[in-house]
Amino acid sequence: MSAIDKAKAHFSAIGMLSIEVPEWELIIHYYPLTLFERRELLKDGRTDADALILKARDETGARLFREADRDDLMRRVDDAIVRRIAAALTAAPSVKEQEKNSAPIPS
Repeated sequence: MSAIDKAKAHFSAIGMLSIEVPEWELIIHYYPLTLFERRELLKDGRTDADALILKARDETGARLFREADRDDLMRRVDDAIVRRIAAALTAAPSVKEQEKNSAPIPS
């Protein structure tokens, strides 16, 4: 198995992660951030609302928020909660999360 195949297998094995948002009585599921997505989020004018639109999913993998929700997320939703969720969605998964969701990669 080549180095890139091993790297891709590791990323695939992490699987879907989740964050509980008790204030919204919601569990948000997400896949780890890719470098491509990180680059998109670092573009001028991107906000934590954009992170939710890009990454937040339900248990089936369907998006929870759409572009049309941006204004509401930015004007009518608690900023502290949006920032907390965005921080989780854009953070690298912990070793513990990776171990919980990953199988060892064969040599």
